[in-house]
Amino acid sequence: MIDTHCHIDFEAFAADREAVLRRAVTVGVTRLIIPAVHPDHWARAKRHLAVCAAEGITAYFSIGLHPWWADSFPLADLPAALQGALPGAVAVGECGLDALRDIDMALQIAVLRCHIDAAKQHRLPLILHCVKAHEEMLTLLKEKRPEAGGVVHGFGGSFEVAREYLRLGFKIGVGGMVTRPHATRAQRAFRELPIDSFVFETDAPAMPLWNPKSGQLEEGNEPANVARVAQALADLRGCDLAVMLTEIEKNTLAIFTQMR
Repeated sequence: MIDTHCHIDFEAFAADREAVLRRAVTVGVTRLIIPAVHPDHWARAKRHLAVCAAEGITAYFSIGLHPWWADSFPLADLPAALQGALPGAVAVGECGLDALRDIDMALQIAVLRCHIDAAKQHRLPLILHCVKAHEEMLTLLKEKRPEAGGVVHGFGGSFEVAREYLRLGFKIGVGGMVTRPHATRAQRAFRELPIDSFVFETDAPAMPLWNPKSGQLEEGNEPANVARVAQALADLRGCDLAVMLTEIEKNTLAIFTQMR
């Protein structure tokens, strides 16, 4: 299995990172992508490729400025910074739009434009974060038409919104949301869209899974949970897990072509 979105470089894993990676290997996670979220983290993400390799996981990195920190780096410097850091990356991002953050949406859109331009120039997919801003996101993607597509990470939207992203060449990131029984809109998308719509992710240490025994979200998250995400999607769709895993891997490599 491939975890297409795992922040294994975050400080939350400092105390037990190697053990976390070994648990992922045990359940069948062989590859993961570390999406860097700020220029201060770009070199750190690259350094953790070796940490993952030492525990038996082939890791890749992507480069971006997360919308939560869109105002923490000079916009004028961002295009050159991205150009300098992208060699070796499998994607551009994590980047995107988040209407729940108190950061000017016009600035967020300007920052996202820089990422889309870099993705187009380097023919790389995008890893998109989008919260309560799908209309703005889809408008921009339809305008810019990034040819390599990408992944709408941490998707919790509707079937109809997901279908719009698919038409633009994007895949839908399936993570902990698929385990949450009250996420009815997203559950419909996960159940009814064709299987070639999806890739797996955890967003560890964020986006925790639902624990049916406690009736609550769990504390924390880790890449081994991609196995639980996969099983939850198979159960939701009523399909064979092994067949689905093969299809999801094809989807992943179709988007992240440098991982082939």
